[in-house]
Amino acid sequence: MKEFILPAIALITLTHSAPAQTPTPAPAPAVTIEWQTATSLKLPRDHHSTFLVQRPNANFLYVVGGTNYRDLYDSVERARINADGSVGAWEEVGKLPGPRGGTSVDVVGDYAVLTGGQISTGGGMKGLTRINEVYTA
Repeated sequence: MKEFILPAIALITLTHSAPAQTPTPAPAPAVTIEWQTATSLKLPRDHHSTFLVQRPNANFLYVVGGTNYRDLYDSVERARINADGSVGAWEEVGKLPGPRGGTSVDVVGDYAVLTGGQISTGGGMKGLTRINEVYTA
């Protein structure tokens, strides 16, 4: 503690106190996730991309590209996500510009933007080449 005397005004005492401590928030309640079996994709795949398209009358999950470790896929499949969270039947609704895996897809407004990934320059999984291509649909 320091005391200062200022002429003809008053005695002022300055003290230092520790900052107020923020209370620790209560832990969030535990969340239990119960997975339910859903409709299988048309093709088994890995290194694919997925994205969700939400519309006023329907929501769709899309799956694009990927590989089965023998071949790369160019298919675009979608399934309706029902109001109860169940997944409807998968249907092929288009093709990518070519077979590819490991892409990224984001939805911006009414457009899907597909970026990067890898393609095969030697057939099947031979000669994989990373690409910097960008497409919109």
